[in-house]
Amino acid sequence: MPCKVDIKHESSRGNNGIQSVDFIVGAIHRKYRENDPTFYNMISNRIDVKLDSYDKIFKKS
Repeated sequence: MPCKVDIKHESSRGNNGIQSVDFIVGAIHRKYRENDPTFYNMISNRIDVKLDSYDKIFKKS
């Protein structure tokens, strides 16, 4: 049964939750896409689940 999903676009300005998630996602992206683990290393000890799907997600065309 399909469900309805409402998506809202919000500015991260003034929203610490969005800023936090943006930092985390950006750190993971930089580690795998740009081969720069600088920010990932700051949070890696706080990540409980790591997926081994580098080849599936970050294939360079």
